[in-house]
Amino acid sequence: MENKIKDISILIAEDETMVAETLTDILGLLDYDVKITFNGEEALKNLKVVYVEDEDMIRASVARIIKRRVKEVIVAENGKIGYEKFLEYNPDIVITDINMPQMNGLDMAKEIKKIDNDIPIIFATAFGDREYLKEAIEIGVEGYIIKPIDRNKLFKRLNFIADSLCAKKEIEQY
Repeated sequence: MENKIKDISILIAEDETMVAETLTDILGLLDYDVKITFNGEEALKNLKVVYVEDEDMIRASVARIIKRRVKEVIVAENGKIGYEKFLEYNPDIVITDINMPQMNGLDMAKEIKKIDNDIPIIFATAFGDREYLKEAIEIGVEGYIIKPIDRNKLFKRLNFIADSLCAKKEIEQY
């Protein structure tokens, strides 16, 4: 008797629902149990995020929105404290403003990348300045979101990163 895989998990983007339904139907006919996760939502629920923003109202508002979808949000009011929180909590993702007191987001990202070059960092900033963008790319950040933060764009980026992190962890297990 040969061993068959009976459970299959499929990660599908929301705009691919028809593909997901077709795959589910076909695999169901072959007696497979199929679990479909849309757009990284499941993967997001297991992530810790450090969110760094110097403006109190923005920090509280965005942290509250992020907290609804992730395991844990750790907030910091400047790059120096953000870096300390990174060291203390070992997050999966860092989201940061650029222009902040004590240590700006670019300098914080450079310090973080010295310790963990693979950690995804997203910049959320009011600045569309090409120099900031150029430096962010050189640091190796995962995304750049212009304020005011568009929730959909933020979660699209977070879902993509969560999917990537989840896939990476699965590969490492084998």
